[in-house]
This record gives sequence, C-alpha cells and structure tokens, in this order.
Amino acid sequence: SPVEFGVWTGMLPRDRKKLSEAEVEALELSGKLWQHESHRMGQRIEIVPRVDSEHEEWMSIADLMQTKLDDQTDPGGKLRDLKQKFENVRAAYLKKSPPAFDNASAEFIEAAGKLGPTLGPYPKRWRIDLEVTYNCWPPHTFAWVFALATFFFASLRIVTSTKLLGTVAIVCSVGCLLCILVGSTMRGLIIDWVPMLNMYDSVIFMALGTVVFGLIFELWFRQGFIIAATAAVSAVALLLADYCPDVIDPSLRMPPAVLRSTFWLVLHVATIMLGYAGFALALGIGNITLGYYMVGSTNRKLISSLCSFIYRSLQAGLLFLVIGTILGGFWADYSWGRFWSWDPKECWALITLLFYMAVVHARYAGWCGNRGMAAWSVICFSVIVVMAWYGVNFVLGSGMHSYGSGGGGVYWVVGVVSAQVIYVILAYTISASRDAISVPAKGTAKAGANAS
Repeated sequence: SPVEFGVWTGMLPRDRKKLSEAEVEALELSGKLWQHESHRMGQRIEIVPRVDSEHEEWMSIADLMQTKLDDQTDPGGKLRDLKQKFENVRAAYLKKSPPAFDNASAEFIEAAGKLGPTLGPYPKRWRIDLEVTYNCWPPHTFAWVFALATFFFASLRIVTSTKLLGTVAIVCSVGCLLCILVGSTMRGLIIDWVPMLNMYDSVIFMALGTVVFGLIFELWFRQGFIIAATAAVSAVALLLADYCPDVIDPSLRMPPAVLRSTFWLVLHVATIMLGYAGFALALGIGNITLGYYMVGSTNRKLISSLCSFIYRSLQAGLLFLVIGTILGGFWADYSWGRFWSWDPKECWALITLLFYMAVVHARYAGWCGNRGMAAWSVICFSVIVVMAWYGVNFVLGSGMHSYGSGGGGVYWVVGVVSAQVIYVILAYTISASRDAISVPAKGTAKAGANAS
C-alpha cells in the first residue's frame, strides 16, 4: 500500500552511496508520490500571507481548513469568511455541479485576492498577470520551434547553396534568441531574482550562449554549417527543458539563503554556462565534421574550415570555463569560508577543465589532427560535461552543489551518451581505415598522421 511504501522509504538512509539502485528509484518515486498527495491535500497550494511572519511565509489551503479560527486569531472574521467560501467550492465539487463550482471558485479567488494584501507582502497585480501569461504562453516553447526552423532552413541552404535560405535561417535564429531572452526576463521579473537558480535555468542559459556564439560565427564567416549545428544543439536543449519537467524542474523558487548573492551568482553561473555553450557548439560542429569524415568526403577545404570553428569554439568555451571555475572558488570563499572543498561538483569542474585543456593543447602541439580534435570535442562533452553537469546532480546526488537535483532520466542519458560514443568510434575507425587503404604503404604513416 502507499502507506507501507512511504514507511519503508522513510526508513532508508538519505545517503545515496549506501542505497541500491532499486532503493534510489524507490526514494525518487516516494518523493513524487508525496508531492502528488500534498497537492491533493492542499499543502502546496498557498493562498494568502501569514500575519506577522518573519520569513514571509504563506498559508496553504490545508492550513486554512485545519486551523481553529476565532475572534482572537481572526479579528474581523475575514479568514473565516475565506474558509467558508472554500467549503462552498468543495461542496459544489462533491455535488458535481459545474455552474455552482465555477461561481464558488470565482468568489473564493476574489476574496483571497482582496484579503491577501491586507495580511502581509503580496505580489503586485502586474506580476501575477505576468506569471499567468508565462504559464499560458511560455516563450521557451516558441524558442525551440524557431530553433527547429533554423535547422531546417540552414540544412536547405547547405544542400541548395541558396543564400536567401541562409538569411532566413539567421532570422529564425534571432527569433530563437529573442524568445529565450523574453522567457528568462519574465522568469526573473516573476521571482524578482536572477533566473539562474536550477537545472532548468542552466539548460536555458546554455542554449542562449550557444545561439549567441553560433550567430557571431555565422555572421562573421557565413557558413551554413555553423548555424545548423547551433540550431541542432539549442533545439535539443530547449526541448529537454520543455518536455522533461520531472527531471529538469522548471518551477520558480528563490535560491537557498547561502546562495543569495546576485553578484557572485551572475558571474559564476553565467561564465560556466557560456563555457558549456562553447563546448556544445564544438559538439555540434564536431558531429557534422565526423560525418564528412565517415562518408569519405574529398572536400578537405570544408572539413578544414569546420575544424577551425571547432578549435575556436573550444578556445572560447575553455576561456569562460577557467574564469567561471576561479570565480566559483571566490564565491565559495565568500559563502562558506573556503576556496576549495573537493566537493563532487568542484572535482568534476576541474576534470572538465583539464580534459579540454588537454584537447586544445594536443591540437596546438600537433599531437592530434583535425579528425582527432573533432572526435575529442564530441567525447568530452558527451561524457565529461554531461557528468559534471547532469551526473553530479542526478546520479551522485550529493554535495553542496546539488541544489538542482531531481530524479529520473538516467537510462535515457546513458543511452544518448552511448550512441554518441559509438558514432565517434565508427566515424573515426571507418575514416582512418579508408585513409590507410588509399595511401601507398611507403607514405602511410605520414599521410595517416596528417589526416588525423
């Protein structure tokens, strides 16, 4: 039964390292079940501020119905009147009378709206209307539509070499950028805080950075491949944010008290996510480049151009990642009194930094060629960045940086990462084997090294 299940999961230790895989999934399911039950009981539906609350707490429907109200606790009887109006809503629901339910609900909402501002801090009407608009017409949904349109027109531009289609793709990409900016601005205005608080916000900001980098490169170099790669990466990120609410929680809430430093929050999170955006763009272009290698394309000029963009994207991403990691240390010292604590997130940030530094250095020193750099750009993001970004929060689920943690999606992530790794291995092996066969035996080693 749900009760027995809840009792059993309540006895489990909260340290995931001590739990089996089934027990971890049971805890996640228990959390979702409790959220559902608490919603049904009205514990998560807060309607009016609590009088004289030090932390600006609000009273839920469950609190309203369970609290004993009298002349001392409710001078004037306004809360009792609100309670009676909700009982009318409940009675109409039990009678299965839609007209009566609509009328009772309207009266309850009107009464709560009038009473709320008299009890404590209450959001302005424009902020309430803005949140309703955001929920009804989420701009980030339109953003991924524009991203898919960008990919479509950019792909047609590559196939047909029609410049007009490239211009249309750029316009669609600008539309995607504007939608992301509008959505993030709305989220910030609703909560009156910088919208960089959870996994959802980080995914959105990474997509924003990818679109910005892609537009800069595309407008400067006019290569349809760049805008196509940008659109593919940003569309996937935006779709995941829009359609995986159980994993990437889009809810609006304030950050923990220890993180309420707008200055450090903006600097650290923004620079880290811009670093990830650069790596994401390198991932997209790297996949396209490996595809050309795998099919045996003879257009070496195009491949060289794509690899040049990969290198630039890696350099940009690495620059922002270095800055963000250092700023994170300063923020940690400001918030917790220590620069570095070997937290799982910190360790994986360092691992990510070292891996990408190794790739960029190997390319600069000539230890790996274009094909190797393209392969590593895909592998590093698919394995290292995904682990540092997703794995720490959703797989390890421990440490001071797991504020955006949730549950679910692990098998899908492992599947996608595995598919990417297999694709890289196949592309690299097939292209390297083809080069080895096509080159005379005497010059094989030298030619093969140059091709890599």
